[in-house]
Amino acid sequence: ATDNPRAFMILFMIYTGLRKQEIIPLQFKDIDLDNKYISVNKAVELIHNQPVIKKTKNEDNRKVPILNVIYDKLVEMKSEHNDSDYVFPNTLNNMMSDTTMKRQIEYVRNDLSKILGYDVYFTSHQLRHTYACILHKAGVDLKEAQSFTGHKTLQILLDVYTHLDEKDKQNAVDKLNHFIA
Repeated sequence: ATDNPRAFMILFMIYTGLRKQEIIPLQFKDIDLDNKYISVNKAVELIHNQPVIKKTKNEDNRKVPILNVIYDKLVEMKSEHNDSDYVFPNTLNNMMSDTTMKRQIEYVRNDLSKILGYDVYFTSHQLRHTYACILHKAGVDLKEAQSFTGHKTLQILLDVYTHLDEKDKQNAVDKLNHFIA
C-alpha cells in the first residue's frame, strides 16, 4: 500500500480515523513529523460535489497521533511536497471533489477484489469505525479515544464506533473471575 497512493490514503484513514471531510483539505503544514501528530483544524462541506472549507464537525481543533505504521511514508511524501500542498490532492494538485474521493476508494476496492478473488466493499466512514475499534482493542483510554476521534461525547464513541466481539466478552469474563477469586 505504501507504493500505491490510493491504497496509502485508505491506510491513512484507517490509522488516523479522520473523516472524509477532514482528509480532503489536509495539507502537509498540518502534519508535525517531529512530534508525530496531525493537526485537524479544518474540514470541507461538499456542495454540488465541490469542497468548501469550514470548521471541523464539532468546531474543535484536535491532534491525532501519527502511528509508526504510516510515519515513514508520510516523511517520504512530505519531503516531495511544499508545506502548503494537499496530502491527498486531485490530479491538478487541488482538493479532491466528493466524486474524486469516492473514485479513489472504488479503485482500491476493485484492486482488493481482484487480489482476493471476491467483492470487497467499504466506505470512508467504515474506515473511521475501524480506527475507533483499533483504539478500543489497543486499550486506549476512552477520553483519549474521544480526543483522537473528535467525538463530542463519549456516548457517541461507545454506541456507534466500538464493536465488541467474542474475545472482548471472554476478556470481561476473565477479569470478573480474577476479581472474584
